[in-house]
Amino acid sequence: MLALDIQLKVLQALPALLQNYGATLSGGLLADAFQVCFLLYGSRTAVVSNTAAAALQQLVTATFEKAASGGSTSFGLNGRGPILISSDSPTSDDHSYEVLTADGEISVRGAAADAYQVSPL
Repeated sequence: MLALDIQLKVLQALPALLQNYGATLSGGLLADAFQVCFLLYGSRTAVVSNTAAAALQQLVTATFEKAASGGSTSFGLNGRGPILISSDSPTSDDHSYEVLTADGEISVRGAAADAYQVSPL
């Protein structure tokens, strides 16, 4: 595992990345950012774990704010919620998901697809 100071620097850099490059942080890159936070959240060191928790909260908030601000086509979820039917390549920047709702099947793309992936089913 990396040294404590390196772990903290990585976590401290995430908010700046979100602020400056939030528009391009999506799909696989966003998933990688979440993975780093989750790995460091499992740290036995309280300061690293707490900093990772704060970074995760910022990532989730930024993801949903981006979707809500019209970063892509928004999607409505009603009834019992969505069911993932199929998805394209996870490495694609223009990723999309076909979602089954009470009103039928819809396609979600971009920021809405990122928010869909973060939200619980």
